[in-house]
Amino acid sequence: MRAAAVEPSVAVRVNAVSPGWVSETLQAMGRNPAEGIPASEVAKITVRQFREGATGSVAPAAKV
Repeated sequence: MRAAAVEPSVAVRVNAVSPGWVSETLQAMGRNPAEGIPASEVAKITVRQFREGATGSVAPAAKV
């Protein structure tokens, strides 16, 4: 999100709330990756938000 927020070619305001634990991070830490959300899913949601111009919207990116 930080990279997108300062990218001059991106004409949007970027705010983000952490999606929670990412599966790959949990695995690297020796924890159960099933408790997290895959990085690929977080990336898909982020790209979708940019493409749709989802101003002021909330994109669920966490396991509940």
